[in-house]
Amino acid sequence: MSKNIKKICCIFFVMIFAFFGYVAISTPFFSIKNLSSTVNGNYSLLEEINKEKPFGKFVYANFDDSLKVSSSKNNKLKVDLKLFNLITLKSFYLNADDTNVYVGGDIVGFSLNGDGVVIIGFGNVETKEGSFNTTENSGLKKGDIILEIDETPVNSVADICKIANKEENKNRQLSLKYRRQNNEYITKIWSKFDVNSEIYKFGLWVKDDISGIGTLTYIREDSNRFGALGHAICESDTKTIYDINKGEMYKCSILGLKKGTKGRAGELKGLFIQNKNNKLGEVDKNSDCGVFGNVTTDFSNREKMLAGGRLYAKPGKAFIRTSIDNGEMKDYEVEIIKTNYQSSSNEKSMVIRVTDKELLKKTGGIIQGMSGSPIIQNNRVIGAITHVFINDPTKGFGIYLDWMINQ
Repeated sequence: MSKNIKKICCIFFVMIFAFFGYVAISTPFFSIKNLSSTVNGNYSLLEEINKEKPFGKFVYANFDDSLKVSSSKNNKLKVDLKLFNLITLKSFYLNADDTNVYVGGDIVGFSLNGDGVVIIGFGNVETKEGSFNTTENSGLKKGDIILEIDETPVNSVADICKIANKEENKNRQLSLKYRRQNNEYITKIWSKFDVNSEIYKFGLWVKDDISGIGTLTYIREDSNRFGALGHAICESDTKTIYDINKGEMYKCSILGLKKGTKGRAGELKGLFIQNKNNKLGEVDKNSDCGVFGNVTTDFSNREKMLAGGRLYAKPGKAFIRTSIDNGEMKDYEVEIIKTNYQSSSNEKSMVIRVTDKELLKKTGGIIQGMSGSPIIQNNRVIGAITHVFINDPTKGFGIYLDWMINQ
């Protein structure tokens, strides 16, 4: 009798161990831990979590109306993700106010003015005494941003020339303040007379603006604030985010495109004219999750959708909206291959594969200039295209709209 009891107990404990092992394997504890403290969505999202079980079949979303935090600006609800509906694994706030956005897809041009001027090269000044290295031992590098010279602010290329040719600065070594990777430094630089141009120079090649094309993702209905690109505009030499103090967004005409192939990214070729008639908006932010600002034209006739995000994005069929054909916006079918749970902004939130035969024939997949194309799934804008896989242009990355919508 005792042997049978021991055998039954052994089988019971093995079954319990196997069950909890299965629970541990099937529950994405790491993803749950990395879930952000605030998630955009509405009450139906909680029903979806409990129905479709994205966090595992043993995890339930619970909320208590008495814990609702309301104000004129938001309507947040505290949600607990519970294992077996008993053990709290993660608590977060659901931002239950639906955000309406006008859907983008336009290819647009950007002109950004920097905070200071960017060094793009160096050159000796040819003086009467010979070639002179004005930056010797200064420590300056390409990509450094000049903020001040001799305590005078530098905002344009013209400022550099004016400072070098001030009477009191001629043939002198002056202090120069510059920024490198968010740190500021002070160094010295010479102003020397160039016999070829017959003006004083610092021996620096600099630029004060940057321009390019990309795709508009959305415009918020409640604020007319737009988001585009899904990634930062970077300085071409150093690949660092270009610091801006202002910028503009313009209508862009597509001149043609280069089809993407394995090992070589394709590219949209566009032209935009910087005048009042073509201006669409003003840019005030260039960050790692896109370019942002306020529109100055009316987009109210544009199709409107609800904003989605991380918890709305699911592997499966979706669409991207873009205007590669003479400005005509069109939806193309894609497949979301993989979604990542992210607790902080990252431009590689999703892996996308282009499945639309028409788009594949025209572009080979994702090409440069399509960054920012809105990703639409279940009638919500859930994110934007950000990058293409160089070795497979049919695939690329997308960013969740969560990281863009409140910029």
